[in-house]
Amino acid sequence: MKMSDSHLRLAQSIRELAAAIPYELAETLVVAFMNLEDTDLPSTRTRVLNQVSNPNLRARISHVFDLAAQQPQITPAALGLALKTAAESEQTHRQAPLLELVWTGPASRVIPLRRTEQALLQLIRESSERLLIVSFAVYKIPTIANALAEVARKDIQITLCLETERASEGKVAYDTLREFVPQVADKATILIWPLAQRERNLVGKYGSLHAKVAVADGRTMFLSSANLTDYAMNLNIELGILIRGSSLPAQVEKHFQELANRGVLVSINDTET
Repeated sequence: MKMSDSHLRLAQSIRELAAAIPYELAETLVVAFMNLEDTDLPSTRTRVLNQVSNPNLRARISHVFDLAAQQPQITPAALGLALKTAAESEQTHRQAPLLELVWTGPASRVIPLRRTEQALLQLIRESSERLLIVSFAVYKIPTIANALAEVARKDIQITLCLETERASEGKVAYDTLREFVPQVADKATILIWPLAQRERNLVGKYGSLHAKVAVADGRTMFLSSANLTDYAMNLNIELGILIRGSSLPAQVEKHFQELANRGVLVSINDTET
């Protein structure tokens, strides 16, 4: 059956109400709507409005009831079910991650993209409790090193997970820690992946710590192809994604913490490898 204009207006007003209120309040209102002992719309209206003190929200709720009154077949329970559905949909939308593409390289003008260094600096400076950075190569990054020094002075917990010359047996041909100012190297927890923890193939070759990711406070994550190098920040073609919200940043942060707890990743102070 085709929905009438009045049905559509009612559905739209319920959706707008769900978008305007906290999810917890929506749950409270749904309970007030779905009192199965009461099928009278006016008394339900009074009961629901008694749950809300904000005049703007009361006006929105009253508008829903005004539209519902034009549809005699719609019961309070039906309104409650509609609000619950709209609130669940809105909550899913609110918890969805915000994604932003990050790029270094020639511009195409097809879509707007942020540069790698800009996104990484923003993530570093936004951190307030914890900061995790994982990179294979670290070379000539004065701007990023200075931003990390600012974070170190704020007593923020910094964890750097790096490939090093000794741990990689020469795959990285320089001391990555030299690229950080002393207060960063001294303050941060430096994790490496020792050779003893790396699987080898049939001819004895082993893998590299090749991930490039930064996570701030378990809430924001920058996942990229870019190493922490001047080439990656300025010359290479690099593509990444900045993720805000959802459980993904926290999952990655906890994953690296668990690898450290299991001894797969080891503090550089605890090994000579």
